[in-house]
Formats: sequence, structure tokens, C-alpha cells
Amino acid sequence: MKKYLFIISLTVVILILMFMSMVGIISSGIGMVVTTILILIFNIIGVVLAKKEKVDFIFYTMLIFAIISFIVLIINIICIGKTAKSNTFDFQITAETTKREKSKIFTYNGANFYSYNMKNINCIKSGHEVSLEQALNSGLTIDEIKKAMIADEKGDEATVYRDGGVANIKNSSYSIIFCNDGKNKGDIIIAPFNYEYKKGICS
Repeated sequence: MKKYLFIISLTVVILILMFMSMVGIISSGIGMVVTTILILIFNIIGVVLAKKEKVDFIFYTMLIFAIISFIVLIINIICIGKTAKSNTFDFQITAETTKREKSKIFTYNGANFYSYNMKNINCIKSGHEVSLEQALNSGLTIDEIKKAMIADEKGDEATVYRDGGVANIKNSSYSIIFCNDGKNKGDIIIAPFNYEYKKGICS
């Protein structure tokens, strides 16, 4: 009786996980992987029990289902890997240091972009190097840049983000200052990586 209770419980768990995946309570990819693993376990138990009971039809049927479950599990894992890879950032900002002080380089979407001790600020996106302004006009977003960095210093008027927020962005030679106060709110300043926040940088 206990072995049947375990099988019934496993079936209920599988159904609950499938329902949670369908309604979005858990990630559909992770939900499917866990569900497939449980189904695989369920089929393996069925194979073992059928072998013990010498019921050939059920044994071969469950064996086939176990093989199919294993193949589906591998496919789900591969799909999750591809999805994770497609969600990684495919851009990289490049720049060179200089002794030139704060200098306006362009305006985008109402915000002024400045360089501070930096020059030749470009962006490699999808394997092509263009200016940062061109990259923004071609679909790169400010939020995408922020998500790829680390908010490292916060002052009254600005927050300094450091490069290196995600593993696949290899350049670590710049910081970006996001102004968040007063008339300069929204302005962005690109500075060297070792820049230390100073009040008045957004003025």
C-alpha cells in the first residue's frame, strides 16, 4: 500500500507543478525541468515494479516512457541554456582616458551626455563598433546599460555605476554617473573606472 501511496503523491506533485508553470507562479522552464524529472522518476519506479511483478507489457511501456522523459528533460535543459544565453547583454562600451575635463558629447532623449577625462566613447553591439549615440539610436537602452553595471557610489545629486555588473562584459575601464537631482536630472556622464564621486559633477 505504501508504494502506491508514494506513486499517488508523486502524481499529485507533478500535476501541481504543471499547473504552477502554466499560470506563471513559477518559471515555465524550471517548472518543466522539475516536472520532467519527477515524471522520469515515476516511470523508473513503474519499470522496477513491473519487473518485480513480471508484467512485461507495463514494463516495456514504462521503459519507453522513461526514455522519452529523459530525452524531453535533456531538450528542456538545452532550451533553458539557450534562453539564458539569449538574455545576456551583447554590448560593451569602450573608451580611452584623457586629461580633458567634463565635456558635452551629445543629447539623447532629452538627456545630455558628457565625457569626463574620457574620449573616443564607442559601443560594441552585436559585434559591430559604433558611437554610443548611434547605439542608443539603434535600440540600446539606458536601462540595459544600468542592468549591466553595479551602482557603486550614491551622492545627493548622482549615482555612480561601475562596469562589471555582468560576467560577459569584459571592459572595466569606465564609470557612468547618472544625475538624479535638480535641473540636470537625467544627464549622464562617462568617466574613468576609478572616478570618485564629487558633489557638483552634474552642475
